[in-house]
Amino acid sequence: MSEPKTCPSGRCREGAILLGVVGPTGRLGYLSPAIRIDADFVESTPSAEQRFRFAEPCVQAACSQWSGSQCGLAERLVTGRAPKDYQLPDCSIRGTCRWHAEHGADACYVCPLVITDNRAGAANASIDWDAADSSTVMQPSADRA
Repeated sequence: MSEPKTCPSGRCREGAILLGVVGPTGRLGYLSPAIRIDADFVESTPSAEQRFRFAEPCVQAACSQWSGSQCGLAERLVTGRAPKDYQLPDCSIRGTCRWHAEHGADACYVCPLVITDNRAGAANASIDWDAADSSTVMQPSADRA
């Protein structure tokens, strides 16, 4: 039986993993090792989801992003292939990450650019292309073009 997967676009709530800090350029800086957040962090950090990214257990069909067999959010965000020389970031959840399990390095390539917005009515996540530089632009893949 496979290990449960982790969603890298989680909410700021007790027990979530603090995946990283959003830097001044909008890119995610990963934190490793994993840090579980507690109720004090949640209560004392207003607008946490605008400054940090969190990971939680993937709830599959219980999530509005689930497409029936995989994460629909990752499918929308991963639009090409990472360069062959791309070095994976030091990510604390890669071993259980839903996006990595489904899309490999291509998901890791866009992950630092993903902005999660879990406010009511928000679209959930998007890519901050303004934070991307020319080395971040993905090459279209034949199977996704």
